[in-house]
Amino acid sequence: MKRLAWSSLLLFMAATWPAAAQSWDTSGNGLLNGTYYFRQVMWLGGYNSANDLHEAIAVYGNIVFGGNGTYTLAAKAADAAENTVTSITGSGAYTIAASGYGYMSTPLRIVNSQFGGDEINLLVSPSKVVVGSATDNNSGYNDLFVAAPAPTSTPSLQGTFSVIGVDIPALTLDLAHTRAYSFTMTGTSGTVATTALTGALGLNTTAMTQPAFSGVNYSVGAGAAAVTFGNELTAANLDSNLMSGTKYFYFSPDGNFFFGGDPEDTDFIVGVRHGPSGSFAAQTPYYTGGFFQDDSQFASCGCAWLNSTYGGYDVLTDANNGQILAHQRDNVVGPPRGSFLEDYTYSLPLSVSGGTYTDFYNEYFFGPDGTFAIGFANASSGFLGIEVLMEGPSYTSAPTSAPYIYPTGIVNAGSFVPFTAEFVPGEFISIFGADLATTIATDPTLPTGLGGVQVLVNGAPAAVRYVSPGQVNAVIPLGIDTGIASIQVVNSLGTSNTVSNYVGETQPGIFNSATSAPAVFHGNNTIVSASNPAVAGEELAVYLTGLGTLDSSGNATNLRYMSVDFSGVTGTIDYAGIEPGTPLAVGAGYQMNVTVPGGTSSGLNYLSIGGLNSYNGEALICVTSCAGSSLRSRVRSRRGKTVRSTVRPRFPDSLRGVFPRRPETHQP
Repeated sequence: MKRLAWSSLLLFMAATWPAAAQSWDTSGNGLLNGTYYFRQVMWLGGYNSANDLHEAIAVYGNIVFGGNGTYTLAAKAADAAENTVTSITGSGAYTIAASGYGYMSTPLRIVNSQFGGDEINLLVSPSKVVVGSATDNNSGYNDLFVAAPAPTSTPSLQGTFSVIGVDIPALTLDLAHTRAYSFTMTGTSGTVATTALTGALGLNTTAMTQPAFSGVNYSVGAGAAAVTFGNELTAANLDSNLMSGTKYFYFSPDGNFFFGGDPEDTDFIVGVRHGPSGSFAAQTPYYTGGFFQDDSQFASCGCAWLNSTYGGYDVLTDANNGQILAHQRDNVVGPPRGSFLEDYTYSLPLSVSGGTYTDFYNEYFFGPDGTFAIGFANASSGFLGIEVLMEGPSYTSAPTSAPYIYPTGIVNAGSFVPFTAEFVPGEFISIFGADLATTIATDPTLPTGLGGVQVLVNGAPAAVRYVSPGQVNAVIPLGIDTGIASIQVVNSLGTSNTVSNYVGETQPGIFNSATSAPAVFHGNNTIVSASNPAVAGEELAVYLTGLGTLDSSGNATNLRYMSVDFSGVTGTIDYAGIEPGTPLAVGAGYQMNVTVPGGTSSGLNYLSIGGLNSYNGEALICVTSCAGSSLRSRVRSRRGKTVRSTVRPRFPDSLRGVFPRRPETHQP
């Protein structure tokens, strides 16, 4: 196929897009200050071909953050495999950027050297509640971490809460007994009553209902609650009850969100109070973390995969009530030697019914004003698990007269996914902020300075394509070889704040993929659209960024790890590399020629691209005919059919377990 003139496309996009050293930004360390309650649940899988657990551990108690990058700890660790509860005291370190994104040394390292180099990736919300996961740990476990400032007043369970939970009981530690459940809990003075618990058991997500609890006693004190839902689970009722026993709950400062679980087991329970205006808000970012069991491949392997994630959601609006644009750092653990990591980005439609939002993966329940939300994994699609969502920060102006990069404002210029997605060599990025330039200028030759503006990546000038007061488009240098990239903007007003992120291998993002017209073209240079659809067997030119390093001929060096699919139907990649006319030493603009496979369904399809430890399932294109089709019906029509591959394919078996974890660059 003839390669198209990408530079003219970039000129159009620059005008129409919405508006040091290797070290992490520490300016947000003060966001964590004072006494916090926390719970971290860790599941270590890979015990056998079914992926049962070696062990499971829950760590919970008090962390006192010093506001300066250090913390002290007074907690307990419940080891389900050993049937022990151990007290932990000690200290650790943390680093938080202005956005609230950062990391901390895992509390369990204090008593177990196995976890000595592990760090929990953290997201601190404006509410000061924290969510995170040690996705890049050295032991291959899945986990979820949540922390909240200890309330200054006694929390209240009075009122009505939506509650969800997930558990692999210590009695078995096998994935056949994983359970996830949902119920509504209404508290009065000293007692609570619930609706019936509805949920499912793994490995085959068998639907299950448990009768409601009534007259359940609880006590509150020291900013927490202890609730006793009858007797503990036993071998006799393990297959008939979803949940029972005593649970400890910790609360957000406003009392509208709680989290916790059994003090002697490794479950995780979260809840949100019912209140006004509980919903996703358009253009609102959310910080997220979660973990779940994926049973969708049980029929083929007799096993399940365990996932733990952290990242962010952006909520977009369209004619169908809304759309989620998401990034998750995903740690997937399977049977022995089957784990892998990926930066997973995707777009999904939202439907709403009776105030409840649903997408392909989760059903969401919101607290008052949407500040907190919880996601209950879709068991009918083969998932058991939970997710925690917290409303993130919004930025509208600069705090000083110097250039200012919004702390969450550096994103892939093709995908526009949330800021937690890694940077990669040669990636075209969009930097949003205030006073970034005093003029508007564009230069397709990609100089290292434009309109009096420089972009520094680890202190060195980077190529710049477009500058304006609110947005700068630049390129991560192809030769970057550090685990962290720190970015600043310099102009006549001074030097901006620093924004940091991890550096990965690939981060594919199709240009304009966040809109209705992704940059995907026919061989005659016309764009693929509803009135000009692609057809099976046709070769298309896809314009994107984030394919990583290049060889001397301009080919993507990571091509052998790349894949393409059309809503789960595997296509072929005929070329991947630099677009002719783009400086070879810079990167920025890439082209991928792909052939639409036979068997692709007529209608809207996700054109999804996988790279080395990355996957993007965001862009929608029309194949054959889109008459009467919609994004929502396209996704829902395939529920229950090899679920994971309807939006993202399974990672190639030949590549599972062969990639190292993210380098541990932070420990002294």
